[in-house]
Amino acid sequence: MMYLAEKEITKFADWLRNCGAEVIAPTNEWELLRIVAKNHTLVAYRNSRGEQTWPKPLVTFWEQKKKGIAPQLGNPQNHLRGNRLARIKKLADRDDWQCWFCGRPLCPPDRPPKEGETAATIEELCPRQVGGPTHIKNQTLACRDCNVLAGNLSVVEKVVLCENRRGMAHRVIK
Repeated sequence: MMYLAEKEITKFADWLRNCGAEVIAPTNEWELLRIVAKNHTLVAYRNSRGEQTWPKPLVTFWEQKKKGIAPQLGNPQNHLRGNRLARIKKLADRDDWQCWFCGRPLCPPDRPPKEGETAATIEELCPRQVGGPTHIKNQTLACRDCNVLAGNLSVVEKVVLCENRRGMAHRVIK
């Protein structure tokens, strides 16, 4: 049975992130750690008595960490940490090459914009500065103008900004 103190869990999460895993915010009070590694979601829990339950792969990763082994936990082709261009392309695959706020056509930052396009930037719907998660599910593409306007607005304020910029009454978030 494995038991980690809160500080150890934080350090373990950082190590997992550095190995390519996506660390996701817990979805309830009982979750200690939730990650996506090698396209599998792994979750560690604690019960009402404080006992912890760790899935076997997370125990294996912990043992590798203690031995100084750093496995590749993300798909190398889709590894997004520190790779802004790959993250932008992944967002465009999900949301198309348009600004989430105003609908303006966007292009990848690795090529010059064609007529009517502007370079894509990444906007966090819930900013990290106010506790937002760092994973791709909290991000969307935006033109620079909208990104600057959105700044550190709340999610609700960003949805209102989107509606105002597009002139729409409702907007579905993918």
